[in-house]
Amino acid sequence: MRILVVGIEHSCTRFMTGLMKIHPQVDYVFHLSVPTKLESPDLEQYWKDHAFDKAVTITRDRCCNDLSYLKSSSVAKMCGKELSGKPLGSGSDVARSHLQPFLENHKDDVVVVSVESLFQYKELVLKQTFRLLGLSEEGYDYQNTGKIWHDWFSASLDPADPNEKYFTQKWP
Repeated sequence: MRILVVGIEHSCTRFMTGLMKIHPQVDYVFHLSVPTKLESPDLEQYWKDHAFDKAVTITRDRCCNDLSYLKSSSVAKMCGKELSGKPLGSGSDVARSHLQPFLENHKDDVVVVSVESLFQYKELVLKQTFRLLGLSEEGYDYQNTGKIWHDWFSASLDPADPNEKYFTQKWP
């Protein structure tokens, strides 16, 4: 199966790409963040050019996404003054507006995965994702915590919760 992993920048698309890559029935995985290099990629063109069977989009809490954008982000650079003074969540909204039409056009071919659910219930969420994609749950190494190299990046298959650093409130 040929899978496109797509999501807004800083939503853990690399992590999901690594998880998909090690499934024995997945022949090809392509990673794409929106935006990419200060541009909004033509998702429909990628879909046609690579003849994908299915897509997985990963979502993340919008405020955590935006806190990530403040550190390093194509969204912040692309939107510049458009985001200045706006509440957290605005950057995610801009990126999401570029992704939404593709997801709606391919709603029967897209599985949506929440990164928060994935970190809490990794095996359960992966099994459900595989079923929705039409892949077998068998033969997958759910305990794999190594690093996977994919094209130009590596992804740990068991990283720390990416949102934890944004919540500093401690229980008394």
